Amino acid sequence: MARGTWLFWALIAVLLGASAFFALGAERQRKAALAGQASLRSGDVVRFVSVIDGDAVVAVREDGEQAAVRVLAYTAYPFPALPMYLQAQEQARAERAGLWSNPEVVARADALLAEWRGASP
Repeated sequence: MARGTWLFWALIAVLLGASAFFALGAERQRKAALAGQASLRSGDVVRFVSVIDGDAVVAVREDGEQAAVRVLAYTAYPFPALPMYLQAQEQARAERAGLWSNPEVVARADALLAEWRGASP
């Protein structure tokens, strides 16, 4: 095998190994964030701790139990309760209630909404 060919395949092997290493690490972190989660009920008072990914956050109840919560809905395609959902969302945003009280989460939600609006048919 020529030296150039050997170097090419060696580089490919290194890149695949690095990709697998980082993917496994990311999956480990995601599982650790979701492990031992409490369940939340409507009306629970929570504090947002961190953002897991584009549509999930870690919330802590008053008693200290953590839960991962998905917080956004993709509203480009109508569904029966969409008007009620949008009204409740605007009210919560105006009152800075729930996730709307966290500037980092608001910025991410606004970015996702802008992206979704650009991608909708």
